[in-house]
Amino acid sequence: TSLRRSAENTALYFQNHEAFAQGFGLIQVDRAFEHLSATHQFVERDISFEVSVNGTSKGIHMRGDRGQCEKSQEFSVSVEPIFFNDSEVEAEKKIGFEMQICMASSDASATWVQFPSHLSLQYASRTFKVKVVPDDLQPGCHFTSIIAYDAKDPRKGRLFDVPVTVVKARKVTEEMNFELEIQDMSFSQGTVRRSFVIVPDHASWARVELLERQQTTCGPGTRNSPGKSGSGSGTQYVLHAIQLSHQESCKLHEYHKNVHLVPGSLESAVFAVTGGLTLELVVARNWMVGGDALVSVKVVFGGIVASRQELTLHAGDGIVRVNALAPLRSEELAPVAMLKNHVLVLRPAESKIQPLGSRDVIPVGRRIFALVLTYNFNISRSVEISPENPLLGEYLYESEYEGQLWMLYDSNKRLVACGDSYPSKYGVKLEKGSYCLRTQIRHERYDLLAGIQDLLFYISVRLFPAVPMDIYPSWAAAVTNGKKFSPVVLPKGTVAPLYISTFIPEKSLKGIPAGHMLTGTLTFGKDDAVKRAEVYPVRFIVGDAPKKHTTTPVVKEKEQKKPEEAELHDAVRDLKISWITKFGLRPEGVSLYQELCKSYEDHLPLHLAHLNSM
Repeated sequence: TSLRRSAENTALYFQNHEAFAQGFGLIQVDRAFEHLSATHQFVERDISFEVSVNGTSKGIHMRGDRGQCEKSQEFSVSVEPIFFNDSEVEAEKKIGFEMQICMASSDASATWVQFPSHLSLQYASRTFKVKVVPDDLQPGCHFTSIIAYDAKDPRKGRLFDVPVTVVKARKVTEEMNFELEIQDMSFSQGTVRRSFVIVPDHASWARVELLERQQTTCGPGTRNSPGKSGSGSGTQYVLHAIQLSHQESCKLHEYHKNVHLVPGSLESAVFAVTGGLTLELVVARNWMVGGDALVSVKVVFGGIVASRQELTLHAGDGIVRVNALAPLRSEELAPVAMLKNHVLVLRPAESKIQPLGSRDVIPVGRRIFALVLTYNFNISRSVEISPENPLLGEYLYESEYEGQLWMLYDSNKRLVACGDSYPSKYGVKLEKGSYCLRTQIRHERYDLLAGIQDLLFYISVRLFPAVPMDIYPSWAAAVTNGKKFSPVVLPKGTVAPLYISTFIPEKSLKGIPAGHMLTGTLTFGKDDAVKRAEVYPVRFIVGDAPKKHTTTPVVKEKEQKKPEEAELHDAVRDLKISWITKFGLRPEGVSLYQELCKSYEDHLPLHLAHLNSM
């Protein structure tokens, strides 16, 4: 703690450099050592000051989400001194601890933060109030820090601090057609420009357009790779957009792209956003490019909102309705639903919890345990898969567990692939055969690992080709297999009903057992860039395969064999009938016909022969 405090107090802060990138500043080892030597005899050398705001965070951060920066707010800050190895410190030393603290702002002009100037601190938690008044602040990021000093000896430097950050974002309203333009931002070598915008409610995507209007030639000795400023070959920029959502990883709302700008040409990028949250938009120029430039940025918000954020369908649902709304502007509606993955749900064939070695022991003897789970599965053909831990896959540093490594082996125990968090990063091509996947999860508490010994694991198998789902404009068209939905322009504020059919041809689901899950996407936009940004997840549960209709052959009863006398009688009859046709209308034929009619009046061939003789 004292080492860190000395490094922070003596760090060199550069006023004209990127504030978000340097923290307290550049560490100066010699000055930090001198400060440490001068203050090592004071009691606070062995004390750390635990600071918490409203019982949760270590600082004050007002980002402007949901009108947070439109009115004053009051925060409760608690400070508690804690001795190193607290349990081993004598009680008299704790009772005798007392410090008189004076507090000041790191920025004297930050009158928008109000706090007490003095605080008496004993060996117990003390609380004081901080009021932030952001009403008159201009759009942008405003920062100050409440620094605490020892009132008796200020040369010790800061003992603790409470960082206060207020992000006053620009508003994009309907009168502005949900567009924002920032004209002629100046850029030089390595310049970083940040803009904060409140995303309109119900917006689902943003289009950022960059235009480099002017460049000046660079001075002598300046490096110009990858493109010389002013030469027309273009300049490299970085576009970075991010939103912060409570208790969610920032990677879920982040976009990053390298943009090559040529003077006079327009470059654009489309990415997903969440309505109501502040969007931090950063444009940075490559540090290897010299000269100056003016860049204009235009941000356009739009989107089509679905009545269901996540769509789970069952084969027995038949027809499912989803409403599509264009809340901000008229949008081109071309819905497409595709099933792209077959998810295998695996249960562990073996689980084992074991303590790790001496190198995996936290100080004071806290041993770490590892849970190793083994999963077996078979692949019937060459496919591409993506392993996923459904419980921990989307968490990394914020996870309650220490690790979630997995390793995939083939039937010969050869390592095929390995991975960690964020399963979308891993695509593994496998040949037909048997495979074994082992995953390790670490934690210092045995009981937590024991609670997930039956953890299921997902293997997402890519479908080639993807399975489309039919979408119809009306329920009648869906049930009669009528005309499918055609692309239309959806006027602002109107709702278009979409009817998704769960009747999928049997050949498209060949080899997929009933009860298994398919995952895919539902998109609304017609433009390819919008399709990639505006995506709704779809899950489909496969039903029983239809029974094949087979015709049962009709078995003819065996005819009873006639006696020989009856066969002779019939043969003589048939011979006489054949002579009726040969005689024609001669008297012999007429008399033969009349003779046979007496015995075989209902015999049809007899009458047909008589008609033919005419």
